[in-house]
Amino acid sequence: MIVTLAGACNEDSARRSVLAHLAEDVIVPAQDQLRADADTLVTDLQAYCAGGPNTSQAAWRAVRADWSLTAAFVIGPVIEQMQVDPLDFWPVRTTTIEDKIAAAPPTIDLAYLDTLGTGAKGIPALEYLLFPAPPTPNTPRCAYALALAQDIARRTGQIADAWHGDYAEALATAGHGSAVYTSEQAGLDAIVNATIENLYRVVKEKLDRPLGNITGSAPDPARVESFHSGGALLDIARNLDGFAVIYLGADLESAGEPGLGELIAARNPGLDERIIAQLAVARAALAAIPPPLGEALTADRSAVQTARDEIDALRRLIKLDVASLLGVTLMLSDNDGD
Repeated sequence: MIVTLAGACNEDSARRSVLAHLAEDVIVPAQDQLRADADTLVTDLQAYCAGGPNTSQAAWRAVRADWSLTAAFVIGPVIEQMQVDPLDFWPVRTTTIEDKIAAAPPTIDLAYLDTLGTGAKGIPALEYLLFPAPPTPNTPRCAYALALAQDIARRTGQIADAWHGDYAEALATAGHGSAVYTSEQAGLDAIVNATIENLYRVVKEKLDRPLGNITGSAPDPARVESFHSGGALLDIARNLDGFAVIYLGADLESAGEPGLGELIAARNPGLDERIIAQLAVARAALAAIPPPLGEALTADRSAVQTARDEIDALRRLIKLDVASLLGVTLMLSDNDGD
């Protein structure tokens, strides 16, 4: 294919527009929503632990949904600040959590939590304490839950602050003065690799592992993430939503914004159509799994396997076709050989 100078300039402009839009109008608002919902979780738990109404479970679900969406763009601050493990350590080490509650000082606060390892922290650890029933108010267990919520709010706030600081501009100006991304290609590499990693984790960690596909063993409901709250399927749905907002460049109620798909459609309209169609197929297959996921592993294993395969087909389109089309240098973490 012969690329004219005018065509190359137009593509450069399109790439700049996509990166700026994703940084400023997709990623930043999503991080702000996560921070806001984490602050609400703290407020709700403070009230509940003092004897108020229990709204903490709904608040936790909101935070978990936000975090699952932002998994599609784990780049920049969340990596540089090493926030993934402290926020989303899995599987939950319930014995460690119980030991830390039992050994806690009279005042359980952030200072105490800062002395503990990642296995005693994070959104999944708080899920364990809140579901199926929250801890009794005015107890060390409730105080520990509140400290976990405060830590989650602090960390999500740090991520959001960094995006509002220099990082949104760093991605938006990739190749044009950015201190982080020396080229537009580097910015695109980061975005595409993050979407691949998101889908890879859904396939391998959230579905293959509990299905027993990795070890050839029987399905194991204990391997299902968010099983205490019964929210595993919603987590995965939000992971797919995260991919959608990056690819479409818009929130789920909008259309026509410059997302990653705009670059694909300009070069290969057929591939763009295949990706959008496969996303719809993957979502439908996920919706066909009877909840909760832990029970469906044995009650309707074929439905879970089908969803796994359709999500993996979407991942392969991005890893093989999109990456090749855009000249993306792939990371090594998705190393299953395809």
